[in-house]
Amino acid sequence: MVASFLEIAEPINFIGAQLIYLCQPLLKYSISDQHLIALAGLLEDPDQMRVFISSLREAESR
Repeated sequence: MVASFLEIAEPINFIGAQLIYLCQPLLKYSISDQHLIALAGLLEDPDQMRVFISSLREAESR
């Protein structure tokens, strides 16, 4: 289910990454900078996102 949502939301992933960067000063109190940067990087890179979605699909099928 999560993999399907990520595939549908693919066209706006870059915008989501930019929002993470924009809100990073506020989010850093609840989420570490390292995790925020990793998430934004994942959203920005379509190849990494495809690999992540594939791994989610494999986990869902088990």
